[in-house]
Amino acid sequence: MFSGFIALNKPRGISSQQAVSKIKFLLKQKGMTIDKIGHLGTLDPDADGVLIIALGRATRLFDYHLSKRKSYYSEFVFGVETDTLDTTGQIINKSDKIIDRPLILAILPNFIGTLNQTPPNFSAKLINGVRAYKLARKKQEIELAPKNITIFSFDLVDANLNDSYTYGFNIVCSSGTYIRSLARDLGRALDTFGSTRSITRTSSGSFHINDTVTLDHITNSNNTDYLLSLDDYIKRNFEICIISPQYEKQILNGVPVQLDRLPTESIFAVYLKEKLLGLGKVIYYNSIKIDTWLI
Repeated sequence: MFSGFIALNKPRGISSQQAVSKIKFLLKQKGMTIDKIGHLGTLDPDADGVLIIALGRATRLFDYHLSKRKSYYSEFVFGVETDTLDTTGQIINKSDKIIDRPLILAILPNFIGTLNQTPPNFSAKLINGVRAYKLARKKQEIELAPKNITIFSFDLVDANLNDSYTYGFNIVCSSGTYIRSLARDLGRALDTFGSTRSITRTSSGSFHINDTVTLDHITNSNNTDYLLSLDDYIKRNFEICIISPQYEKQILNGVPVQLDRLPTESIFAVYLKEKLLGLGKVIYYNSIKIDTWLI
């Protein structure tokens, strides 16, 4: 039973969960048995780009992947704010103020670092067990709590796209950042309004958009070149700690193991010979134990 990842270039027009369902169907058609499958970080239905699909034991790495940085290219339209914070929604605010490059470049440094961001009402956030977008569609009152996010870089790269109100940005941010909320907040900081016209996730952790495959590729492929094994992913993303066979019984029973040389990273991969056991951490002094089992 395969455990690993597919780096999908999700098309616009389908939700992340719909993409997962399509992948599951395609793999089943190809004779693959997958006990668990899920995505590592929601991508808006109207956004495209990198969506990481985890298969089998790889789904246990959800929390670890969430800590990874993500990058986006997005086009912001200034002068309009919609209920969905993108150009597919109903316009709720308008302004005729003309925004130029100097104005944007002067304000962008204020968006670097840790920010308090309120998610869009049309989002997958849960409110008393119900998705916020379902309540928003019913025109119900919604009050989402702001959360801390981090913007590592926010660069203006394209100006006056098709019209004098549309600009393109490259953004590197923490997981949980809503690009649509950034458009809203940047617009208001410029004393106007803002919504997104397009969003493309260009990277998620170590996966770049150049590493992705399309649904059509998976459908038509006669091989499995689109699959990345769990072992390959681990070796690409984590420091390796190899346990001596003399500690096999100890480590497999969850007993801490003392090492003469500890890994330098806080979370690392633990191998017994060539067998991946899981992700480990230092618990005290010079002892380690498995934090997340991958066997």
